[in-house]
Amino acid sequence: MLTFGQLVRRNGQNWPAKPAYVEIDRRVTGGEFDRRTDRLGLALRDMGVGQGDRVAILASDCIEVAEVFAAAAKIGAIRVGLNARFAEREIAALITDCTPKVVFVQQAHGKLFQAAETIMAQATGRPFGGSVIGFGPESDAYETLIDAHAGAGPLAQTPFDTVMIAYTTGSTGLPKGAVYPHQKFLNSILYTALLEGSDYDARWLHAMPAAGIP
Repeated sequence: MLTFGQLVRRNGQNWPAKPAYVEIDRRVTGGEFDRRTDRLGLALRDMGVGQGDRVAILASDCIEVAEVFAAAAKIGAIRVGLNARFAEREIAALITDCTPKVVFVQQAHGKLFQAAETIMAQATGRPFGGSVIGFGPESDAYETLIDAHAGAGPLAQTPFDTVMIAYTTGSTGLPKGAVYPHQKFLNSILYTALLEGSDYDARWLHAMPAAGIP
């Protein structure tokens, strides 16, 4: 049965030079996306992340959001999106709820995460125990993780039943986590592409906030 990680691998092999994601003046090809997410997945494993563990990302729309999703899916981790539009107490509540082993934080939202960490520590009496990886123009921690596995071969994938937790907008209280089964989520993506008549030359404009969906 096809998994999200296998789809990334197949696309990387079949269309290695074709753009996979475009972000303003940044882009990554299918081959690069597969290799980079393999290396990021290996880095996460080295940090003790395994099947069923949560990997969160606090960021605006960017290529790293897609990379973290794919890398987590390849190793069976559950990706959690933290909406950068949420308030500090909401971010703190979400992290307390999902207990991620790793949180990727875009540099632009570093202060938001630090404030959420303070709220968490005050509420629980202990600091956040997971790893925090920053990325952005002035932070090379993310790329360092990827570069550290540049000589590794293809990642041996270990998918998991659950692929993602997406939090609601919390219009009647704090956001609540919606759990996405791996296979149903992948089927939804494939059926949507088929129904909209997507083909090899199609371009998909991602207009929704990336925190909730890849």
